[in-house]
Amino acid sequence: MRSLQSASGRLPSLSYSQDERLTRQNIEDLGRIIASEARGSNETAQLMVGWTVINRMKRRHLRSVSVVWQHNNYAHNHPATTISRRIAESLLSGQARDISQGATLFYSSLSMPKERDTNLHGFDIGSGLESCARL
Repeated sequence: MRSLQSASGRLPSLSYSQDERLTRQNIEDLGRIIASEARGSNETAQLMVGWTVINRMKRRHLRSVSVVWQHNNYAHNHPATTISRRIAESLLSGQARDISQGATLFYSSLSMPKERDTNLHGFDIGSGLESCARL
Protein backbone atom coordinates (compact mmCIF):
# COMPACT_ATOMS: atom_id res chain seq x y z
CA MET A 1 0.00 0.00 0.00
CA ARG A 2 1.57 3.25 -1.14
CA SER A 3 0.56 5.48 1.83
CA LEU A 4 2.39 3.19 4.25
CA GLN A 5 5.70 3.58 2.44
CA SER A 6 8.30 6.05 3.70
CA ALA A 7 8.99 8.76 1.12
CA SER A 8 12.69 8.80 1.92
CA GLY A 9 12.97 5.11 2.76
CA ARG A 10 14.43 6.07 6.15
CA LEU A 11 12.98 5.21 9.52
CA PRO A 12 12.24 8.03 11.97
CA SER A 13 14.90 8.51 14.61
CA LEU A 14 13.95 7.40 18.10
CA SER A 15 15.73 7.40 21.43
CA TYR A 16 15.09 3.66 21.71
CA SER A 17 14.85 0.86 19.20
CA GLN A 18 11.80 0.15 17.04
CA ASP A 19 11.90 -3.45 18.30
CA GLU A 20 11.14 -2.29 21.84
CA ARG A 21 7.86 -0.76 20.62
CA LEU A 22 6.94 -3.51 18.14
CA THR A 23 5.23 -5.96 20.49
CA ARG A 24 2.01 -7.92 20.02
CA GLN A 25 0.46 -6.00 22.91
CA ASN A 26 1.36 -2.60 21.44
CA ILE A 27 0.01 -3.62 18.02
CA GLU A 28 -3.24 -4.78 19.62
CA ASP A 29 -3.54 -1.69 21.83
CA LEU A 30 -2.81 0.76 19.00
CA GLY A 31 -5.19 -1.20 16.78
CA ARG A 32 -7.91 -0.76 19.43
CA ILE A 33 -7.31 2.99 19.59
CA ILE A 34 -7.40 3.31 15.80
CA ALA A 35 -10.56 1.18 15.57
CA SER A 36 -12.23 3.19 18.36
CA GLU A 37 -11.18 6.70 17.35
CA ALA A 38 -11.37 6.38 13.55
CA ARG A 39 -14.19 3.88 13.21
CA GLY A 40 -15.70 4.21 9.72
CA SER A 41 -13.01 6.64 8.57
CA ASN A 42 -10.66 6.31 5.62
CA GLU A 43 -7.07 5.11 5.89
CA THR A 44 -5.67 8.64 6.11
CA ALA A 45 -7.78 9.40 9.19
CA GLN A 46 -6.77 6.07 10.74
CA LEU A 47 -3.10 6.84 10.11
CA MET A 48 -3.51 10.31 11.62
CA VAL A 49 -5.01 8.90 14.81
CA GLY A 50 -2.19 6.34 15.00
CA TRP A 51 0.46 8.97 14.43
CA THR A 52 -0.83 11.11 17.31
CA VAL A 53 -0.28 8.11 19.59
CA ILE A 54 3.18 7.37 18.17
CA ASN A 55 4.19 11.03 18.42
CA ARG A 56 3.10 11.17 22.05
CA MET A 57 5.11 8.02 22.71
CA LYS A 58 8.17 9.55 21.04
CA ARG A 59 7.78 12.86 22.87
CA ARG A 60 7.54 11.15 26.28
CA HIS A 61 9.99 8.33 25.46
CA LEU A 62 7.32 5.70 26.13
CA ARG A 63 7.47 2.07 25.05
CA SER A 64 3.88 1.08 25.83
CA VAL A 65 0.81 2.25 23.93
CA SER A 66 -1.40 1.57 26.94
CA VAL A 67 0.42 4.30 28.91
CA VAL A 68 -0.70 6.84 26.29
CA TRP A 69 -4.41 6.07 26.71
CA GLN A 70 -4.31 6.45 30.48
CA HIS A 71 -6.24 9.40 31.86
CA ASN A 72 -8.83 8.99 29.07
CA ASN A 73 -6.57 10.38 26.34
CA TYR A 74 -7.93 7.97 23.72
CA ALA A 75 -11.00 5.82 23.29
CA HIS A 76 -10.08 2.13 23.20
CA ASN A 77 -13.43 0.45 23.71
CA HIS A 78 -13.67 -1.27 20.32
CA PRO A 79 -11.67 -4.35 19.36
CA ALA A 80 -8.86 -3.98 16.85
CA THR A 81 -9.69 -4.95 13.28
CA THR A 82 -7.46 -6.59 10.71
CA ILE A 83 -6.97 -3.20 9.04
CA SER A 84 -6.31 -1.29 12.27
CA ARG A 85 -3.75 -3.94 13.33
CA ARG A 86 -1.99 -3.67 9.96
CA ILE A 87 -1.85 0.11 10.28
CA ALA A 88 -0.67 -0.16 13.89
CA GLU A 89 2.12 -2.55 12.92
CA SER A 90 3.26 -0.27 10.09
CA LEU A 91 3.37 2.69 12.47
CA LEU A 92 5.13 0.88 15.31
CA SER A 93 7.69 -0.68 12.97
CA GLY A 94 8.56 2.67 11.40
CA GLN A 95 7.39 1.63 7.92
CA ALA A 96 4.77 4.38 7.64
CA ARG A 97 5.71 7.96 6.80
CA ASP A 98 4.56 10.52 9.40
CA ILE A 99 1.86 12.33 7.44
CA SER A 100 0.86 14.20 10.61
CA GLN A 101 4.10 16.22 10.72
CA GLY A 102 4.57 15.38 14.40
CA ALA A 103 0.98 16.06 15.54
CA THR A 104 -0.07 14.89 19.00
CA LEU A 105 -3.76 15.83 18.61
CA PHE A 106 -6.31 14.82 15.99
CA TYR A 107 -9.98 15.64 15.64
CA SER A 108 -12.50 14.32 13.15
CA SER A 109 -16.10 15.49 13.23
CA LEU A 110 -17.05 12.42 11.17
CA SER A 111 -16.37 9.99 14.01
CA MET A 112 -17.96 12.02 16.82
CA PRO A 113 -21.63 11.91 17.85
CA LYS A 114 -23.81 14.76 16.64
CA GLU A 115 -25.87 17.09 18.80
CA ARG A 116 -29.14 15.17 18.34
CA ASP A 117 -27.63 11.70 18.94
CA THR A 118 -29.06 9.95 21.97
CA ASN A 119 -26.93 6.79 22.03
CA LEU A 120 -23.54 8.01 23.28
CA HIS A 121 -22.26 4.61 24.42
CA GLY A 122 -18.68 4.10 23.29
CA PHE A 123 -17.91 7.74 22.56
CA ASP A 124 -15.22 9.70 24.35
CA ILE A 125 -16.91 13.12 24.33
CA GLY A 126 -15.09 14.79 27.20
CA SER A 127 -15.73 18.32 25.97
CA GLY A 128 -19.16 18.04 24.38
CA LEU A 129 -21.03 16.99 21.28
CA GLU A 130 -20.10 17.87 17.70
CA SER A 131 -22.48 20.06 15.71
CA CYS A 132 -20.40 20.70 12.55
CA ALA A 133 -21.78 19.95 9.12
CA ARG A 134 -20.29 16.93 7.37
CA LEU A 135 -17.01 17.62 5.64
